[in-house]
Amino acid sequence: MTRYREHSHELRLKRAEYHVRSLEDKVAGWLHTRPYSITVEIEDDIGEKVVKLKGLEHPPDELGLIAGDCLHNLRSALDNLAFELAVAYTGEALSKSIAGDSGFPIFRDNNPQSAKKLKRMIRGVHPSAQEIIEGLQPYHSGMAYWSKPLWILRELSNSDKHRLPYLTLLLPTGGLFSVGDLVPDGECYGKRAILVFGPIEGSAEIARYPVAANFETKVDVDLTHALGVGFRDGSPAPNLMAVNEILRLILNHMNEMVVSPLRPFLRRIQVDPLDSIQ
Repeated sequence: MTRYREHSHELRLKRAEYHVRSLEDKVAGWLHTRPYSITVEIEDDIGEKVVKLKGLEHPPDELGLIAGDCLHNLRSALDNLAFELAVAYTGEALSKSIAGDSGFPIFRDNNPQSAKKLKRMIRGVHPSAQEIIEGLQPYHSGMAYWSKPLWILRELSNSDKHRLPYLTLLLPTGGLFSVGDLVPDGECYGKRAILVFGPIEGSAEIARYPVAANFETKVDVDLTHALGVGFRDGSPAPNLMAVNEILRLILNHMNEMVVSPLRPFLRRIQVDPLDSIQ
């Protein structure tokens, strides 16, 4: 039975998947320790209760290391892919110049300088594959380039090279909590949307709701299911998404939108039979 060796970019992507799963498990374990407090205060002047969330500790540094390892494998997978595409088209004996310049380009501007550098990085790749790679560039989205998964990866990867990713407690928008039991007239207060947007560095109001007349409402403050760990405010990543969600978004985009259309231009590498090893 013929066996084929996995490409380097495939191994990198599998490793990235491993790190995402590991991060999810570690985050769940940390949140289970309740590294936050929740208080409910009454504002008598307007007749509302205010729910506040306060982070009691920063996420463990280990989480930042895992996120950094994942980013490294994701970015390296792209460069490995570009090199393997060049080898498939140009051959194992591709020039030192092509090998040295090989890399997966990610540009936000389509100016002459960027266009020249893009062509140089992938000049050893099949022309049709070059067109696909060019079509994946963030600059095709105009001013929205910053929201594209490849650009987010580029910025996070560059940042990670200089410092450990700084993570913080995050409460994704759209989470819900239940308020109270049944009010005297039999109507339920139901659910109210959490109001906070983005990461919580210290303390933040997350919701408010009206106080029932002559009725002591209670709020379900077990928000573990709605909490996550996010990149700090000001990072190049979307601050309404948890770190693991961002990394998985990038990973899925690479598998579906980058690797899949470029796979036909790769060369399968057969593994030598074990009995041929001396």
